[in-house]
Amino acid sequence: GNTPPVPDGLVVTKLTPLYLKLALESVTLSDSGPRYVIGVQTEAAAEPRKRGKRHYYCSLNNSGPQDIFTLREANPTPGSPMNVNVLLVLKDSGEQVYVNRDHPFQRVDGYAADLSYEPEKKTWINRRVGSALRFGGDEAQIIAITRMEVVIGAKSSGKTWAIEYKGALADPSGTPGSEADPKQP
Repeated sequence: GNTPPVPDGLVVTKLTPLYLKLALESVTLSDSGPRYVIGVQTEAAAEPRKRGKRHYYCSLNNSGPQDIFTLREANPTPGSPMNVNVLLVLKDSGEQVYVNRDHPFQRVDGYAADLSYEPEKKTWINRRVGSALRFGGDEAQIIAITRMEVVIGAKSSGKTWAIEYKGALADPSGTPGSEADPKQP
């Protein structure tokens, strides 16, 4: 290609999938009807405080002040009224997903990258899009991270480089493996 060569010694050492996770945490029966607690974890959120698990109290078609899902239907599981199959419609994609106490939902929403720059013995752990990297007397910024590469741009020259990842995709527990679906973007 016509992209400039990657700075010598800059290597992607690990890519970690970041998930959107949805789970039915509990069901409460009240006079106004059942209330459902949906646990949401958005690991790819830009702000660190939004990455932890949050709980939303919902009823049918009233999913509260959040922009992730709408609760469309709830079907009790035979013989277990407190375990309900709930249909959630994801607001970003329109995708319809069923979750219950035993079957949460997750999808890859982004990646974090570990990088190293051997000439200066520098390492960067768990970096995300927007992270700054200082090496070789310059500053660069991560522009994009896919399941195959990290794209960085130098602040001084505006040059961009795609650094290909050569290892196996890590699963969320941090051990290398092939848990991720290779067809994911």
